[in-house]
Amino acid sequence: MRKLPMIRTPVSALVMVLGFAVCSGLCLDPLTMPTGLMILYLAGPFMLPMALLLSGWLPAWVCLGISAGGLLMLFGLPGLAVGLVYLAPMLILFHVLCAVKSRFLTVLFSAVGVLILSQTALYVWVQLIHERQAFQRAAGAMTDWFLAHPEQGDLLLYVFNTSGLLPLSASFEGTGVINGTRLTEAARLDLLGTLSAMVIQTLDQMATSLVVGMSLYLGTLASFLPERAASAFQRRRARLGDREETNPPIPLEPAPPLHTWHLPRGWGWKVGILAAGYLLQAVSSGPVRLLGRIFFEVFAAVYSVQGVALINYLQVARGSRKGWRIAVPLLVCAIAPRALYIVGVFDQLLDPRHLRPREGQKEI
Repeated sequence: MRKLPMIRTPVSALVMVLGFAVCSGLCLDPLTMPTGLMILYLAGPFMLPMALLLSGWLPAWVCLGISAGGLLMLFGLPGLAVGLVYLAPMLILFHVLCAVKSRFLTVLFSAVGVLILSQTALYVWVQLIHERQAFQRAAGAMTDWFLAHPEQGDLLLYVFNTSGLLPLSASFEGTGVINGTRLTEAARLDLLGTLSAMVIQTLDQMATSLVVGMSLYLGTLASFLPERAASAFQRRRARLGDREETNPPIPLEPAPPLHTWHLPRGWGWKVGILAAGYLLQAVSSGPVRLLGRIFFEVFAAVYSVQGVALINYLQVARGSRKGWRIAVPLLVCAIAPRALYIVGVFDQLLDPRHLRPREGQKEI
C-alpha cells in the first residue's frame, strides 16, 4: 500500500484550490453560470485526480468540497447530490488506484467504468424524480419561457423559422404568420410544438452521448493527463534537489506515449462492427434503437481517440511543439469532432504508423 502525501507543495495546493474556487464562482454568477457548469462537467473528472496527484489528498478533497458547495448554493440539495455522485467516485477511485500502484490499462478501464456508472445513476435518478418525464418537463419549461416573454420569444421563433431551423406545418403555406409585430397565435403554438419535439429528441440523443461517449473521452483524459502532469512536476522538483521523502514518486504506472496508442489488428475489426449501430438507430425504434446508439457512440469514441493518436504521431514526427500538439486536436474536436473517428478508421485500415504487425510478427 502506498501513501499519498497530505500536501505535496503549498503552491500547487493553492493553485488547485483557487482554480476550483474560480469555477464555482462562475457557476454562481447568472451570466457565467453555463460556462462554469460546462467547465465543471468537462474538467472535473480529470482535474480532481490531477489535484490529488499534484497537490496531495487534502487539497483534492477541498476542491471537491468547493465544487459541491457551489452546486449546493446554486441548486440546493439536489445540486449537492449531483455533484457528489458525479465527482466523488473519481476521486475515491484514484485513491484506491494509487494505493496499489495500478497499471495504465487498469486506470483507463476503471475511470471509464466509474464515469459510465455515475452518469447512468444520475440519469436514472433524474428520470425517477420527474416520473420518467424529465425531457418533456424541460421542453415544457422552455415553452413556458417563450409564452411568458412574447416579444423576445416571437423574435427568436421568427428567426429560427426564416433561417430554416424551425419549419412551420404544411397547413401554414401561403398564409400569414405575422400579426403586426408579433406572430399569430396559431403560428406561435405550431412553432413551439415543433421546437418542443426537437428539444425532447435532442435531449434523448444527448443522454446516450453523455453517458457513453463522454464517459469514454473523459475517462481516457483522466487516465492520461493527471499522471503525465504530476510526473513532470515531480521530476522537475527532483532536478531542483528535492529528496524523495518530501517529493515522493507518482504511485501510478506511466501512460504510454500518446502517439503509440492504437487498437491491435484483431480488436480493430471487433470494435468496427459496432459501427452497425448507426444503421440500427436509423431503421429501428425503442430499446433496439437505444442499443444501436450506444454501439455507435462506443465505436466513435474509441476511434476518435485513435484519430487523436495519429494526429499526435504526425506532429511528433515533424517536431511540433507541445503547445501545438495540444491545440490542434482540440481545434479539430471543436470544429469537426466526427472527423476524428474517420481519421482513426483510416489509421486502423492503412496502419501509417506501422504499429500493427503482419502475420508472424509480434504486436508492438
